[in-house]
Amino acid sequence: MPESRDTLQCLLELLQHIPRHPQSITVAALRDALARNGFTLTERSIQRHLATLSQTLSITTIDEREKPYRWCWAPSAQGLTIPALSRTAALTLLMAEKHLQGLLPQPMLKELGAYFEAARRALASSSEGPRRWLDRVRIVPPAQPLFAPAIAADVHEAVSKALLDSRQLRIKYQKRGEKSTKDWTIHPLALVQRGPMFYLYCRLFDYPDPRTLALHRIKSAELLDDKVDAPEGFDLDRQIEAGTWGFGAGQQIELDLYFYNKAGDHLIETPLAADQQITEFSNGELRLKARVADTPQLRWWILSIGDGVEVKKPKRLRDQIAETAKATAALYQ
Repeated sequence: MPESRDTLQCLLELLQHIPRHPQSITVAALRDALARNGFTLTERSIQRHLATLSQTLSITTIDEREKPYRWCWAPSAQGLTIPALSRTAALTLLMAEKHLQGLLPQPMLKELGAYFEAARRALASSSEGPRRWLDRVRIVPPAQPLFAPAIAADVHEAVSKALLDSRQLRIKYQKRGEKSTKDWTIHPLALVQRGPMFYLYCRLFDYPDPRTLALHRIKSAELLDDKVDAPEGFDLDRQIEAGTWGFGAGQQIELDLYFYNKAGDHLIETPLAADQQITEFSNGELRLKARVADTPQLRWWILSIGDGVEVKKPKRLRDQIAETAKATAALYQ
């Protein structure tokens, strides 16, 4: 154990990671949780501490016939008292619980359970204003809302641990439209949320170019001891700017668009690109020039505006949009 942390601090940290029944946690999981917070203990040491604490506190094992043993606070236990939260901290915690479920590491999310409960109690006893905030704030998607696909909890947890510890995974992946799964060893690099979907960006085997996998199509995931071999200079933000999750190949184009009937007015306040140039005309038309990533997402956006926009350049994109528009019109003949 680090010299700067005494035994009491370690025991308090240990108790905070034990969930209330019916949830439970193994000694191995407790060891990992403590290690993330700077306490290095063996499983045997943790077992001794738990046995001692259980004599005076309401912590117990779920079923001693089942191994490894799983520990929890008894249903009637008060648990470990967390220092009183301010209204600001409580509100922030509950907003995080609501909106960051899929992006927070799953092992850490479990550890935060007691804090979320404390936050709910803190707001319940506070003035009406902070409690009202949770009922007055929502995030609304700009596109047609879609339900999120189900992600296996054990897969999500394994992916979280792999990203936290920079470890490889052995997965079974089911491609869309296929009944069988593929066995792959992957190097997880990043987790990205796009609308209701979560994507794992990773290298497959020793292939150099990363790929994007839909997280819900991973049917099983086994954490390996081998470390991730990331591409040299990998930068997640650069990948986003290149349009990777617009499902493009990273090419940039010089876009020239004409908007009619004020269909492009929103781009004055919400730019398409940092370098965009807009020219407004007295008849309500608008011209936009910008350098953007060439992606299917860009095409979907242009097509969603219908006859309110015309692609002037590049010619290849103009031809593609015109072809799609003709095919769409033919469906309604």
